[in-house]
Amino acid sequence: MVDILPYLEGLAYVGFIAGAIFAVWELRTMSRDRQTEFILRVNEFWSTKDFQDAYAKVQQLNSQDPKEIEEICTRQSLNIVAGYLDGVGDLARRKLLKKDLVLDVAAWDILWNRLLPWIDSERNRSGNVLAFYGFEYVADESRKWRVAWEQSQRTTSGAR
Repeated sequence: MVDILPYLEGLAYVGFIAGAIFAVWELRTMSRDRQTEFILRVNEFWSTKDFQDAYAKVQQLNSQDPKEIEEICTRQSLNIVAGYLDGVGDLARRKLLKKDLVLDVAAWDILWNRLLPWIDSERNRSGNVLAFYGFEYVADESRKWRVAWEQSQRTTSGAR
């Protein structure tokens, strides 16, 4: 008589291993889908008329005076841009989004430098020194990335 129990146990182990492999594969697919959804949502929001109007004003800024910045852009436009960038930056800071993915969205450090006088005045006005902290975090990370990239470019071009 043949003992079938070891064969059934072997099949159960194979089924368990196959299920674990499938679960890992599904998790990776979900992660890629989530990243794709993030990029699509950013693009969708950045394509709205309100954000485009506000962002265009910010890109034209060439002032260090918070009151002049607010006159050029309007308080609402500044809050739209800085608030949105702060929210996305905060997701990266909390590791809910991949930092590299977020860094590819914008030139965070350049936008931060343009808005810094106004942000500082808002922090002083509200007494909230952590206002726009997510935006500041990603701007710092962007600055680090830019320095590393420029060093690698100098090293690469110097090696030729």
